[in-house]
Amino acid sequence: MSMDTIQLTIIAAVVALILLTISYYLYQEAKFKKMVENNFNQSTHDVIIDENKTFTLDGVDTNKQTTQDNAILPKDVALAENSLDDDPLFDMQEAVTIVTKPVADETPYVPVQDLFATKTPEVEKVEEVIHPEHSVEAFFADIHKVGFPFADQINCELDFVVDIGFEELRKIKVLPEISQFTDKPFKIYVLDKNNQWLLFNRGEKYVARALKFVVQLVDNEGLISQASLSNIYNEWHKFVMQNEAHIYRSDYEASISKIQHQIKHLEKIELNLSLFIITQESYSYSDLIRFFGGLGLIESNGFLQLAEGNQVVFKISAENGSAFKSANSYNLLQITACLHKQKDPHYAIEKIFDCAEKVMQNFEARLLTSNRNILGQKDYDAITLHVKKYADNAKQNGVELGGELINRVF
Repeated sequence: MSMDTIQLTIIAAVVALILLTISYYLYQEAKFKKMVENNFNQSTHDVIIDENKTFTLDGVDTNKQTTQDNAILPKDVALAENSLDDDPLFDMQEAVTIVTKPVADETPYVPVQDLFATKTPEVEKVEEVIHPEHSVEAFFADIHKVGFPFADQINCELDFVVDIGFEELRKIKVLPEISQFTDKPFKIYVLDKNNQWLLFNRGEKYVARALKFVVQLVDNEGLISQASLSNIYNEWHKFVMQNEAHIYRSDYEASISKIQHQIKHLEKIELNLSLFIITQESYSYSDLIRFFGGLGLIESNGFLQLAEGNQVVFKISAENGSAFKSANSYNLLQITACLHKQKDPHYAIEKIFDCAEKVMQNFEARLLTSNRNILGQKDYDAITLHVKKYADNAKQNGVELGGELINRVF
């Protein structure tokens, strides 16, 4: 074999080796991309999206979906001529939209290119607006300076608020009949001639400087319709035009948009925990009141409950969930907790197990699952893990457990 042939053979071998190497790396890159797609495009388990039933540790699949589509908020059907968006009355100068300042603890919008920024963009601060002296805005700003003692009964994100201010003191007895347009709860407040806010009572006469109408946007029946809001506003606007007054409404559109975003996750967010305590001997209701009262529980209409502020952490009832009867004795008690109504569901779990532990220290007793099997460490771990995932998913979806929206819907 000549020297030239040997050199050509070596060159061909090197070229072939280079091509094989390149092909191998291209194959590995394609394989890696495929692996990334398969691993990162899978859906993750979401405790909120899956239906939550009463938590049972024996044989109940808490992730089983219901086949019945029972939306909490039915789609609103509004008449076009009565729509607030198309209502020319909302374009009048008297109709002033409340400008809300950004909430400090809300997550600000982050552009795609800034997703990996190490510093969270600051929420833009809104400077206080100084209104012209004789403007409608200044007129209502002067009214809003008067202390409103019913402020804790109004939620700006869940209520539609209409303020009416009179140019001069006005004697009023009859107000627009709003109940014909909605069955949602509403209240009317009167700012009287002495600059005192009062709850309006039908049949009483008032000399008023201003009125405040408040109707719930959402309750356990669902979201108020846009047609209802339009009719309600139109009635108040007619009243304003007849009484030389001005009108001021809250930003209902932003509130409804936020409610609709959260409500998607509320259909299946209900999570109830049910456990039992069994004692070797039976005890009278008076004995139970005495013992559990020492643990901080109070008696209420035949139930024993641990309450902190306005929040019921858990309650104890007879074995079938009914109220205790003073003449009966019991050795099987049911413990229930509505975890979706708890700001911290894990705290409620710990309180329940602390209570059960004290019972077992003082009596010959056992803690049972909802299927009345003895609850062990494995069961306890399953409950705490499930509740942790549940709370984390609620937070990720912008749902405030134990918040006002959940309390109204449930």
